[in-house]
Amino acid sequence: MQNFSPLASKVKEDKEVTEGGRDGVTLAIQIFTAFVKTFQISSEIERVASGNMYKEQAWVEKLLKRLRNEADTQSQSIHKFLVDNLLAMHSDVLTSVGNLRKTLQELALKTDKTVRIRQIYNFIFV
Repeated sequence: MQNFSPLASKVKEDKEVTEGGRDGVTLAIQIFTAFVKTFQISSEIERVASGNMYKEQAWVEKLLKRLRNEADTQSQSIHKFLVDNLLAMHSDVLTSVGNLRKTLQELALKTDKTVRIRQIYNFIFV
């Protein structure tokens, strides 16, 4: 029986290596499984974050479009007010200034005639 002793110890060593190998394979499988789960979780986080980013971008674009439309509406309202009110008033003011100029020219002409007549009167009678 002693002849089989080295063989028995070799079988025992092989059995320990095999069991250790199984433990290593099991550990490797567990590490790989954890890696796959980590990758899936990070992919899900990225997907959710990207989805929210796209939703926020769409919301901002929609808000900017609404603001642009509101600015256009306000610009048109201001333009209409200026054309309807200020342009009409400006035309009235220009007409009044033109009339005033004409009146002043007539007054100046009458004043010049009066001054000349006085000068002639003073020259003749004084």
